[in-house]
Amino acid sequence: MRSPTEEDLEELCKYMILFDMTDNRRGSEPHAVPERLMDSFQSSRGLRYQDIVSFGTSHNRDNPSNAFEFTQYMGYVADRRYESGEFARIGKMSNNMKLYLYYPTRQYQLRNNGNRDRSESFSSRNSSPPPRRETSRQDNGGVDPYAIDKIIDSKPELVQLSPKAVEEKVDILRKIFAAYFPTYYMNFTPFGSVVSGIAFPSSKLDVNIEMDIPDMKRLLKESSTRSAQEPENYEYMSEVLGSLGATKLGYDETLSSTSFLIDSHRFEYSFNRSIVTKSTDLIQEYIKLDDRVLPLIKTLKYFGRGRNIFAPVLRSNGVRSYGYVIMALSFLISLDPPVLPNLQNINHKDILDLCLSDGCATKKMFWETALYNKVVVGAAARFHDCIQHDKAASPCTYRVKKNGTYLYWKSSNKATVGELFIDFLYYYGYEFDYKNFAVSLKMGGTTHRKEEFKKDMLVIEDPILSGVNLGAGITDLQGLQKFQHTLRGAFTLLYGGVSFEQVITNTPDIQQYDCLQGFKGKQRKYRPFLRMRLVPSTKTIALVGLPKIPEEDRERSCHCDRIRRLFASYGDVDRLIDLDYTVKQLTFTDVKRNVNDILMPTSFMFEGKKVYLVELYDSILPPDA
Repeated sequence: MRSPTEEDLEELCKYMILFDMTDNRRGSEPHAVPERLMDSFQSSRGLRYQDIVSFGTSHNRDNPSNAFEFTQYMGYVADRRYESGEFARIGKMSNNMKLYLYYPTRQYQLRNNGNRDRSESFSSRNSSPPPRRETSRQDNGGVDPYAIDKIIDSKPELVQLSPKAVEEKVDILRKIFAAYFPTYYMNFTPFGSVVSGIAFPSSKLDVNIEMDIPDMKRLLKESSTRSAQEPENYEYMSEVLGSLGATKLGYDETLSSTSFLIDSHRFEYSFNRSIVTKSTDLIQEYIKLDDRVLPLIKTLKYFGRGRNIFAPVLRSNGVRSYGYVIMALSFLISLDPPVLPNLQNINHKDILDLCLSDGCATKKMFWETALYNKVVVGAAARFHDCIQHDKAASPCTYRVKKNGTYLYWKSSNKATVGELFIDFLYYYGYEFDYKNFAVSLKMGGTTHRKEEFKKDMLVIEDPILSGVNLGAGITDLQGLQKFQHTLRGAFTLLYGGVSFEQVITNTPDIQQYDCLQGFKGKQRKYRPFLRMRLVPSTKTIALVGLPKIPEEDRERSCHCDRIRRLFASYGDVDRLIDLDYTVKQLTFTDVKRNVNDILMPTSFMFEGKKVYLVELYDSILPPDA
């Protein structure tokens, strides 16, 4: 058996802190973790709990260390230290399960083992040393950790128009439609990078035009007619816009959107996709929670523009910049410790994922259906917009904390923007398993590929629209390899000390560089950051579009029993809540497996009607559930 290292020990301690089930800790009490969660622990080197603690000794003693112990639930609550307050309180449990205890105040060290496994000294060209946890500055082999930060700081800031400037732009579009469709009801909502503050000066303003239901039904039926003089008919509107002097007209069939340039103003508009505008709010919420988020997105956007990897400028095998932003946010929430919390699931121990704010977006109507690529999909803009960034408070390790009457976030991760960007390139260039997994912001950074994505090369799940792949622009294996090799090349050069400016503008064939020791192999082999490894046992979903039960039958009739039977193969249905007459929120549990491994369909037929399934969040089952 391989000897454990300090990294293995650190991962074990952090794991037990993460899944600690005690309440109201003061800091010196032991952390308590139920047996079934400890059975799931495995360090990044493949070692389990017993493999690590069996090699430990207490500080300056020759006896086994008592930093780690185990007991039964009944023994824990019956212990005199429980009554005296030396043990933290613990929730009532229905069985006497085994508990593993970790005392953070007790000294612990690993015994030195001279006969280390020979396999530890072996590494292939693309293998990397054990991951590192970035909670403090570390020696990185002579590469200036602030080099990229300095260059990015000197570049022009990304653009965020003021509300007044945005409204002036929207008014241009509003007047055009009012002149040609004076009797139509239309509500204009701006969104996108210009609103969220991550735009270049040349970026277009995205606008959703919401029409009333009768008009929208008629448009869906008639707008395909080339001669139909309707707002959604691109053929007709291109003539209208052209007569007004608009240029660079285009139509995106996937988004059903029209883009054009008029009087130096760039627009892209679509119809009745109001829930999509919530993605802008989601990004803004993430940006405000850590001062490194906006500079990292800025770095990524300058890199993407310099390397010409963004669609639609890259006409084939490209991903829109929005997809890269979702990749960046997914990366930041998956680090250990994370730079950001997962706003679509702030409390992994609370199946209801509750917060303190009555006005939070999670407590408003967050579900809908939307059109994407001419197909109706389920949608859920469920995320917490009530979390504050509190720089003066104590750091958060994994999840948000309570400070009086509000929840706050302050990351304990100390990496610089440059270090994060280099690790982003490493993660998506070398480490990520594109064949089996998808990038997923709402599921903690990654999730198993869904069945409908099996033919896609790169899967980036839209955080709001179910079954929508933001990475679908990469259409073949050659495109995926080019994508990966571009990231690897940039990683190799930047980790090797080549300037960011040189990488984005003056290196024609960047894909030729591929070395974990940096440019010309001069650095020590790269040691990536740790990634969070959660083992959720409950999943919460929304079922949108269920058949509506007549009002006179609602008291005696319900779809509940049929739905419970339908989802019995996934686990035990714990909660079934009515969100409205056609939408239910369902939570199911399977303690025997990681529910993130369960492949859920995005729609199914129910009583002859198509129902849309939207995954909301995963949770850790409390021991007493």
